[in-house]
Amino acid sequence: RAKSMSVFYDILSTISETDNNVNYLTKELADYIEKNLSDPFLTVSEIAASVKISETYCRRMFTQNFGVSPKQYLIDMRIKLAKQLLLEDEKLISDIAESCGFGSVYHFSRTFKQATGMSPTEYSKFSSKISNENRFYYLPNLKIRYNYIKGKLNIICVKGDKWLYGIFQ
Repeated sequence: RAKSMSVFYDILSTISETDNNVNYLTKELADYIEKNLSDPFLTVSEIAASVKISETYCRRMFTQNFGVSPKQYLIDMRIKLAKQLLLEDEKLISDIAESCGFGSVYHFSRTFKQATGMSPTEYSKFSSKISNENRFYYLPNLKIRYNYIKGKLNIICVKGDKWLYGIFQ
């Protein structure tokens, strides 16, 4: 019995080491993507090669750990950066598109609208009316942002290309 328990613990140790390596690799992949967001030619092949794994394994690890493909993660991170730049800076949309790794303003605008339900210009104008102390909740296919301004609750709900804004006391 002691010998079988020893074998069992050896197996658990090996599984744990494998999980740590997988999590480490996934973090390395995510870091590589975030460091190279501005590269419009970044591919899954290049991302996988950065840690010396296959594209297939890269996709599988991403899906298991993040629930999205590496390509979708890249898009999500670019949109997140674009939102920050639209709120913080008075840059031109074309400069923001380039900073976020989009090959053209058209591609940026189309992708941004698909992700947020608003064009970059609409998002910038709409968000500038709301204080910077926003809180976000992301549910499948639904994004909710809320904040308090002068004791009133402001809520924006975005689902697909539709959005709803409400102020509550």
